[in-house]
Amino acid sequence: MPVTLSDIRFRYDAHGPYVLDGLDLTIPDGQLIALMGPSGSGKTTLLQIIGGLLRPTGGTADVTASRDETRWVFQTPTLLAHRSVRHNIDIALMGDGWDERSRGARVERMIRDMRLEGLADTDVNLLSGGQRQRVQIARALASEPPLVLADEPTGQLDHATTGVVLDAIRAAHRRGTTIVIVTHDPYVAARCERVVTLEDGRVSSDEPGGHARRGPA
Repeated sequence: MPVTLSDIRFRYDAHGPYVLDGLDLTIPDGQLIALMGPSGSGKTTLLQIIGGLLRPTGGTADVTASRDETRWVFQTPTLLAHRSVRHNIDIALMGDGWDERSRGARVERMIRDMRLEGLADTDVNLLSGGQRQRVQIARALASEPPLVLADEPTGQLDHATTGVVLDAIRAAHRRGTTIVIVTHDPYVAARCERVVTLEDGRVSSDEPGGHARRGPA
């Protein structure tokens, strides 16, 4: 298993309450999983433990992908300022074993997949929030990494654009990338193959994904 979490406990303060309290979770290789639950249930904290940004207070977290191999999609896009859309995606492939021709073709593919064709040479500082998010997602998926962790990746996107992004995410999943998405949106969860719900710092349900209408983000 690329992600195996056993009896995970976490609190931000030595005397504070546990955000995660005895959580167990395994994620098989190449799975597309949604993490859901009310605010404060520990979703983002769990994502950060999987990604190595936080160390658990107790329990064991075994993640086969290293921090260098893990790609992130944050709620607020983190891009190279005053650089083009194309450059921001291309940077993810530099030094990652891609030759120049393959790299160029991959960048153009991600631009098409994210419906950014007319913006490829635009400074990312001139883009809308939703467009910047699409660039961030394209960059995360471009190198076909083993693990992608996404924290509310579609929160700034409308329904149609969310569908475009999810198509690209599902394509990466079919190529073998393990993807974990924190979301409040049942439409997003329905497009995942597994939905894990957290409550009070533990897994309260673990079910296959399904079809649902989009609800409030």
